[in-house]
Amino acid sequence: TAAIPISGGIIEYTDRTFGRPLGFFTGWMLLLGNAPLCPWEAIAISTLLTDRFGAFPALAWLRSVKLYTILGADVYLWPTIIALGFAVLVIFLNFKGAGAAAKLSSFLTKALLAGMILAMVISFFVGSPQNGMPLFSQATEVASGDPTKATSFLGGIIAVLVMTPFFYAGFDTIPQQAEEASEGLDWKKFGIIPALALIASGIFYLICIYAFGTMIDWHEFVKSSVPALAVLQRINIFFYIAMLIIATLGPLGPMNSFFGASTRLLLALGRKRMLPESFAKIDQKSGAPKTANLFMAGLTLIGPFLGRNMLVPLTNVASLGFIFACTMAGLACLRLRQTEPKLPRPYKVILLNDDETTMDFVVYILMEIFAKNFNDAVDLMMKVHKQGRAVCGAYPKEIAECKQQAVLQAAKAAGFPLRCEIEED
Repeated sequence: TAAIPISGGIIEYTDRTFGRPLGFFTGWMLLLGNAPLCPWEAIAISTLLTDRFGAFPALAWLRSVKLYTILGADVYLWPTIIALGFAVLVIFLNFKGAGAAAKLSSFLTKALLAGMILAMVISFFVGSPQNGMPLFSQATEVASGDPTKATSFLGGIIAVLVMTPFFYAGFDTIPQQAEEASEGLDWKKFGIIPALALIASGIFYLICIYAFGTMIDWHEFVKSSVPALAVLQRINIFFYIAMLIIATLGPLGPMNSFFGASTRLLLALGRKRMLPESFAKIDQKSGAPKTANLFMAGLTLIGPFLGRNMLVPLTNVASLGFIFACTMAGLACLRLRQTEPKLPRPYKVILLNDDETTMDFVVYILMEIFAKNFNDAVDLMMKVHKQGRAVCGAYPKEIAECKQQAVLQAAKAAGFPLRCEIEED
């Protein structure tokens, strides 16, 4: 990502190393690993509203109007409408650009972290390591109704490892939007962020599993369809309500991340002409991919109508796509180290001030060529005006040169002497 900081970079890696057919296939598999999770999160919100909030007598109206049954799951009007409202919020913020969407993710991450800390504190006071023993035994009473398939400790570990990649889906959204990173970002340090995030999340998951798994005997824990919430409901109703609210808001964060990643993948496929060129269009004001946003908006809004029993099929599809795409990305990176060991780091594209080019034209250039939203474009324009120069972005050499030529050609056509340089980062 630090060497090729463009939207949907994984497609570029595999295309560059294994050729266009595999790049095309990997792009679509990664899209399958991200896009279905937007409706997945919408279904999760609707399910929590129906099953958990609807169980409170004061909120029984949530289940008062049944729409239909699909795949054996009942779909109700009010949870569907509320879930659609949350989805519309995420869609609206993504149309405003990556900056607005990032603020939502930041807020939700803090809320989720607060909830997990609450669970850890409760576990410390009411839990016991003995509740997690024995480390393995075949569970016969589980929420799904079928006994677990694993019959040995090793089989249990393998069963968990099979589903583990799904819980790491989403970390690839960090580099998917690299092209819209803040000006002046240190790309040499950026490359380590996803790795550190993966390590930190692994530790976080282990702590969470221990905290919830030791509050009560784990054989009782697995009897509920939403065990973490069921445990808190048995311990303290106020803790349960607090965690339920956090759990209902929680899916907005992943929905937001997967929405942004999926639209950038569609943008990358459009740029490489693996999709119609309309998918390569960027909104001049927000910098967001317009057609890709519309496509993902439609897909996300379908979610609440599908019912809870679509969660598992969507999970299976996303897991398959995610595992394949990430495997190809890893192989592409390994091969790049052999075929292009001195792959140059990004080149900075710099605009220089002059006394004739108008401020409006500079703002236009920043929005049209560098996909900046209006506010960022104005800020950068003022930096060019006051400091004499400003970095507009960092790109691989070929892309940096193309953007430099696009600036110079546009300036010449408009009759302005605007200058543009590139420098190795």
